Amino acid sequence: MKKISLLFTLLLAVCSVTACGDNNDSSEEGNSASDSSSRIIKDDDDEDDEKSDDEQKSDDKDEDEKSGSFTKGKIEDGYYTSEFSGLTFEIPDGWTTLSDEEIANTMSAGLAVGGSSMDADTILNTTTYDCIASDMSTGESFAFIFEDVSRYSGGMTIDDYINAAKLTTSYSMPDMNIDWHVDGEKDTLCGVEFDVFSMEVELENYGVSVNQDYYVTEKDGYMVVITYSSGLSSGSFDDYLDCFKD
Repeated sequence: MKKISLLFTLLLAVCSVTACGDNNDSSEEGNSASDSSSRIIKDDDDEDDEKSDDEQKSDDKDEDEKSGSFTKGKIEDGYYTSEFSGLTFEIPDGWTTLSDEEIANTMSAGLAVGGSSMDADTILNTTTYDCIASDMSTGESFAFIFEDVSRYSGGMTIDDYINAAKLTTSYSMPDMNIDWHVDGEKDTLCGVEFDVFSMEVELENYGVSVNQDYYVTEKDGYMVVITYSSGLSSGSFDDYLDCFKD
């Protein structure tokens, strides 16, 4: 049961495209994942050398303004609230939330169990897992994730992000059967419009199937991602729509 729970956390980790952009794997699949986003992360020193002092000062100011726009959410009185994204989520009764340390430790363990070459520290360097709430009895979970995609030259569209996430997942879990459902569906939560897609993962070694729903939107250079994992239950994201408060 513990290994299955860690694999559920692995599913939360691989929705980040960090490994896609930073992956140093020379394999064909690793390279295709990196190429798929059509984004090049430039070396800061090389880029700075190419710019005048005025241009660099302007870029530094823009970066300060961007980085200052993101603030972490709060978990208080049974609610997760993010002023940055405009989301408020009532944590279901009986669910627990993970601390930052617990998120890092559990993610590292989940990646190891899944046989992934991804590194938790690398992911967490550019991706904020603002809140992970879970039902420990069923393995169901919600994660609220903010990934800084401004580091990609030219930015990243939601379609880019979805394609990169699919490739990252395939690269990270090569031995698992994954069925994606990307149908252009959209939905609104707390007045914010999201692109919606999902995947089903067969964990053959454990005899279970896990559904994971994704809600994705972009704000101020960040991809705002909400994931729901069904764990051992037959639940879905729709079962918890009432938890999102306007």
